[in-house]
Order: sequence, then structure tokens, then C-alpha cells
Amino acid sequence: MGQLNFKTWLVESFDSISEFLLNPEHKTKTWEQLLGEFKSSGGEELGNGQYGTTFSHPRWPYVLKMYQDPLYTGFVRFAYKNPHSAFPKFYGPPQRVTPHYKRYESQATTYLVRMEKLEPIDAATFKLIEDNNNMVTPYLKARETGTLGQTVPGRVEPSARRQHRLARRQANADNQPEPPFPTAPEVNPFQQFMDAIKKKPSLLPLFEGMIALLNSGLRGAPDLKQDNFMKRKDGSLVYTDPFWEGSNPYKDAAAAFDRETDAYGDDDPGEPSLVGGELPKKRRKKRKKLRNPTLKTDNDVPF
Repeated sequence: MGQLNFKTWLVESFDSISEFLLNPEHKTKTWEQLLGEFKSSGGEELGNGQYGTTFSHPRWPYVLKMYQDPLYTGFVRFAYKNPHSAFPKFYGPPQRVTPHYKRYESQATTYLVRMEKLEPIDAATFKLIEDNNNMVTPYLKARETGTLGQTVPGRVEPSARRQHRLARRQANADNQPEPPFPTAPEVNPFQQFMDAIKKKPSLLPLFEGMIALLNSGLRGAPDLKQDNFMKRKDGSLVYTDPFWEGSNPYKDAAAAFDRETDAYGDDDPGEPSLVGGELPKKRRKKRKKLRNPTLKTDNDVPF
């Protein structure tokens, strides 16, 4: 293989992240061109969200996440320093880089992180997570205090309530004593949670990891969506993207107003202005002209 052909093979092989996003040979290519070449070489775009995209390649022993979400950076740093089976395994801390392809100023830099390969979970598993998530904290507290086996009065079934109502009316009509209200059976408040864990043992370490995140002090609100949970080949569950910026009535109202008034616009942004590897030029701030205190002023001005 000649020197030129070898160089071409090396550039197009995408054996590593550097050859994909940090190769100077790609600096004049648009993102669409680069992504097309990446896919032609066997690469795959696994997911594309509001703040990030995940990529896979047959030559990579990991997946690559490219993103611009500060909340996710906080999570990656925490998970890297505090390994847990409920967190993805990251191969190094997140890196802020200047990519080598043509892009807009809003995409001047981006974050990259390498993560272990994971698989999606099914709807049934997510339903178990969703249905039992609220019981995690009280369950762990009861486990710590040794009160998991304690029972409490349960709920009287609606059918028993109806039967009691009818019996009471009949007793009143016959001038007989009213029957006693049915007694609620004693139940274990954690029985549903324990049944779920028995059915799927991998739930418990996942929930323990979720509590660790809530107590970590990281910014953001928990984001409980099926896409944010994955699994390993051994069946262990992983919380891959746990936080979002949250919401409130004021933010929701502002977003709704922007949509109604077309604040985002639909104009063609034009060609990307940044060549690969370049950063936006710093614009000089205009200095304000100072008033000359020696200038004479009109005596009729009352200030």
C-alpha cells in the first residue's frame, strides 16, 4: 500500500474518536459529510437527543457520547469518581474539545465521553421501576431500622364498604343494632416493593444508586424516562442520564409564549461559519466615551 493510500485508509478508518472528530483532515467538511463517511465505514448513530448524540463503531470497545449539557457533565464526573453498578462505566472523565468539522458558533466546543456499551430495557422493566420508585426511600429507611417486617392496618375493600352500607340500612329498617364496620386486614406496606425486587433482583441496586444520586448534591431534577434506563448483558440495570433542568410555571409559560409567537423562527441559518479546529473570534467591547468635564454647560440647564 502506497503512502498516499495508507494515509487515506487511516483517515477514513475511524479507529478512534480522534480520527472521527479531532482529525484536521476533516476541518472543511460539514457535519453531514463527516457523519455520512462515519456511517459508510460501519459507524452508527445510536441516539440523538436535545443535548447530545451517542455513536458506536465496530472498531470501538465503547460508545461515544457527544453533548453540550452541563448537568450531564456533573453526573459523569460524579459517576467516574463514585463507581456504582447503577451508573454507566465511563472510560475517563468528560473532555471539552474543539471539533474538526465545519460548524456554527453555537457548536464551537463540545463535550466527549467514552461509555460502556449497554442495551435498552423493555417496557415491563420500566413499569416496575416507575411503579416502585416512590417506595425506595421508606424501604431503605425501614431496612436500616429493622422494621421491614412490621404490618399496619390495610385498606377496606370497596366491596366490603358497600356490603356494610347495605347491612346498616337493613338493620335500621328492622330496628336492629348496626353491624360493626369491617376490620381492615394487617398488611406489610413494603410487600409490593419486596415482590418487585423478588421478581427482578436487579431493581434494588438500581434504586440504591438512584438514592445516592439524589443525595449527591448534583443539580437537576430526576428524569424518569424509559430511554434513560439501560441494562448490561448480565441483566444489571443502569441509570444512564438521570437529570434534566426541571420546570416551573414561569418557565413553561415563557416557552409556550415563544412557541406561539414563533420566537425560535424557521429561517435558514446559512452556512456554518467556523472551520474545524477554529474558535469564534473574540469581539472587542466598545469603550464608552467619557464626558469631558472641562466642557462648558448651559447655565439654564437645571442639573
